[in-house]
Amino acid sequence: MRTVKILAILFAMIFFISMVSNIALAGFPPQPTNKPSSGGGGGGSYTPVQFEAYTTPLKSSDGTVIGRLEGQNFNSVMVWAERNGTVGNTSYTLTVEGELSSKPPEDCWLDINFLEPNSSGLPPGMENGAVFAVVKVTKNPDGWSWKGGSPKYTLRISGLTQSMSTGDTYYIVRNDGSDYQMQKVNVDASGSQATIKFNPSGDAGVFTIMVPIVPAPAPTPTPTPTPIPTPTATPLPTDGGMWGYPIFIALFVVGVVTGAASIFLVMRNR
Repeated sequence: MRTVKILAILFAMIFFISMVSNIALAGFPPQPTNKPSSGGGGGGSYTPVQFEAYTTPLKSSDGTVIGRLEGQNFNSVMVWAERNGTVGNTSYTLTVEGELSSKPPEDCWLDINFLEPNSSGLPPGMENGAVFAVVKVTKNPDGWSWKGGSPKYTLRISGLTQSMSTGDTYYIVRNDGSDYQMQKVNVDASGSQATIKFNPSGDAGVFTIMVPIVPAPAPTPTPTPTPIPTPTATPLPTDGGMWGYPIFIALFVVGVVTGAASIFLVMRNR
């Protein structure tokens, strides 16, 4: 009987422990089973960032929309901008086209202004040239990452007061505030209208379209011949008049007589 009581107590304790364990485990959520990772690497998989094409407005410093920025991919942003202006009776339109290797900051802006011809600020020696247009381009921030160095500019002029001819040589003078750069440009002109396309050495500064006026060379003076001195003639002896020749003859006769006498005396003494 004693053995039966001991076994009954053991079974009761086992049943009690089993019930308590089931109740305790029921309060915890099931734990996920970790799958073995392949390749011996780290944790979960990496999802690359997807590029989304975009188009945002490009503004000037006063908030006016003058163009757009088009994101093609992470390393290509197309830029297009255009601004019109009038100086006197002449109208101007400058179009800017280019590609950036990265997106500029959100607060970027581009200004295009057309100035009077006397505002060009040309280097010394070129102030009297024929000026057809002066355009000032500024941007923020400085140092846009242009592909190819700088954008392409197209300037259209209407109502020219000075004629331009297709095929003639014109120049773009860029003043960046500390230095000047000059390059030749071709002009497509028709009447009072002209189109000029150029790719400058820098994207900002004051751009002057002009033709330098080279002053005509001063005429070379005709050299004055060096005068050759005329030799002075030696004056002849002054004519002694009627007394000159007789005295000369008398002296000659005296000489002859003296000589003859000397010869006579010598011969006699021999």
